[in-house]
Amino acid sequence: MWILIGEAWAFSSWLFEIETWSITKQTIAHCLCSYLGMTPLAILCGWFPLNVRWFGFYTLIYTGAYIGLWLIEMALARIKVIQLNQQLTNHRS
Repeated sequence: MWILIGEAWAFSSWLFEIETWSITKQTIAHCLCSYLGMTPLAILCGWFPLNVRWFGFYTLIYTGAYIGLWLIEMALARIKVIQLNQQLTNHRS
């Protein structure tokens, strides 16, 4: 089961290597792909019972965690871009 979980995440991470897609399209595809890959595996692993209440709770936690991590990563990327732009400006001066 752990191998399948690793494969699901490896495949979904590959989506970020499609250079013709925008970062928004890559992020949405990654979120959906990893959700659709992990949900059945989580059920098979017995991580939550198969009922609507737990499925909704899992979906809420997954979505919240994904959005939270995405916001952190975007903030870090913005800081890095600002730093690189400052280095380029200083180098040109």
